[in-house]
Amino acid sequence: MDNKNNYENDWFKLDNVSKIFAPIISAHSTTVFRLSVTLKEPIKVNNLQQALINTIKRFPYFQVYLRRGFFWYYLERTNDFPNILPESKYPCEKIPVKGRKIFLFRVRSFKNRISCEFCHILTDGMGAINFLKTLTAEYLTLTYEKFDDWGDIIKTDSNIDPEEFEDASLKYYQDNAPHPKSLSKAFHLPFKLLKPGIYYVITGITPIDKIEKIAKEKKVTINDILLALLFDSYQEFFYNNKKYKLKKRPIRIITPINLRKLFPSKTMRNFIHILLPEIDLRLGKFTFDEILNKVHHYVRIESTKKSILPYLSRNVKGEKYPFVRIVPRFIKDLYLNFVHYMEGDRISTTSLSNLGVVKMPDKMSEYIEYFDFIPSPDPALKCSCGVISFKDKICISFGRIIKESEIEKIFFTKLIKLGIPIKIISNY
Repeated sequence: MDNKNNYENDWFKLDNVSKIFAPIISAHSTTVFRLSVTLKEPIKVNNLQQALINTIKRFPYFQVYLRRGFFWYYLERTNDFPNILPESKYPCEKIPVKGRKIFLFRVRSFKNRISCEFCHILTDGMGAINFLKTLTAEYLTLTYEKFDDWGDIIKTDSNIDPEEFEDASLKYYQDNAPHPKSLSKAFHLPFKLLKPGIYYVITGITPIDKIEKIAKEKKVTINDILLALLFDSYQEFFYNNKKYKLKKRPIRIITPINLRKLFPSKTMRNFIHILLPEIDLRLGKFTFDEILNKVHHYVRIESTKKSILPYLSRNVKGEKYPFVRIVPRFIKDLYLNFVHYMEGDRISTTSLSNLGVVKMPDKMSEYIEYFDFIPSPDPALKCSCGVISFKDKICISFGRIIKESEIEKIFFTKLIKLGIPIKIISNY
């Protein structure tokens, strides 16, 4: 089914990336992430509801329900509209996506904050940012004034490009690409999971120029600094907690990258690749500069087309095998759960998702305090990190489904020791 058919038809297939998410959804593994914008004044819910209706009409690939076919899941378009919901006790709760009339995203309002929670079946961070930017701009227009400058924000009355529907992985994979190497089991935190639904979040808000100054001095990026600090935090936890009798295994951090920068596409669906930088504890203790140097060069080498194509092609070829196509969906679900464990949970320690800098027109920015991003909970990783920046602020959020907060404490302490001031907020 091509982009034009996706645009015109009442249903379309899940994209290649989302096929792994549908079978693994559970109360602990919700696959739901949150993007929020905090404004300077309280939200007017009626205006936000109208803004949501106007926005979803422009994003029809999000105005869908998940359906279960005999062979595959698929997305069915609907004329229904979602409603603004009140804040929940914990973010990123499971969306009962297999219900009859359940949207794969939700919008919540609380005081000055608008929060969009997306199931990863629907989109990735970039698609979610584009939606939230349009929703925010539409709300500000209905509430305050008409803005002449919308910058790169998608206007609610603009034409829909059929390419926004595309599964870009199918467009760019190469059938003859070599299979990527398998990885060994990674280090994992030893703590027990909390009850399903509980998700503790700690967010540190800090001036972006302070971290930027350190990055420039060391000739690396802000993301390199944050990755190195997170590696160092897990390493310190390992060496300071002999009582758990932890095995020396590689520490690997899931680091998603936006493939639209390498492979041109207007898709609003999933189009990401996972990098897995590592430090191997069996080699001894690493200094911060050693970690930083390793991370910096790994990311540069592995973020090229030739490095990514083997993974992209492996994922696409898996769904194209004739035998796979005729296997019933419930058997595919079992197999994909196994694949997710072997190629995801087993080989990963934690994640750091950096959505970069959110840009809004100057006039709109006057009404906005900051954006923040909370990654989806994961029962294998137990603690994950999400980063997003706006104007002069960078928000670093840790979400965890364990009681212990050792990793966050170590990480933020290291930031403070670098001379970076931090404002800490949490949901508990």
